[in-house]
Amino acid sequence: MLINSEEIKTLGLSQVDVLTAAATSTAKGLLAITTEATGYSKKSVENGFALWESLLHARKPDEIVQLQSDFGKTAYDDFIAGATKISNIYADLAKEAFSSSKAGLNAQSSDASSSSASKRASTPKLDAIAQ
Repeated sequence: MLINSEEIKTLGLSQVDVLTAAATSTAKGLLAITTEATGYSKKSVENGFALWESLLHARKPDEIVQLQSDFGKTAYDDFIAGATKISNIYADLAKEAFSSSKAGLNAQSSDASSSSASKRASTPKLDAIAQ
């Protein structure tokens, strides 16, 4: 089984293309995750400052308890929503990375099988000559 330099070059280029596609989709996914995490953090800090301002203006202890209770509920809901968005982005990132890698590997295997099929087709001639 001899491989000529053109097949090696094609195989190498297709692997680079698959790697580039996977890296590009990964970078986009990580950017989306970073953007979402930054947005959640910013919103969380703003809500915390708003709570402190409200607490400074509260006159009665029951107002303070109510403000903290509302803040806790809101913070929990925001956290769950943010975590859900980020986990969905991670899932999409994994699907994208594996699908582009799988597509690239399938293309490589089909190229390799067609190349080996053409070699097998020429093998009987070589066998006839060898006899």
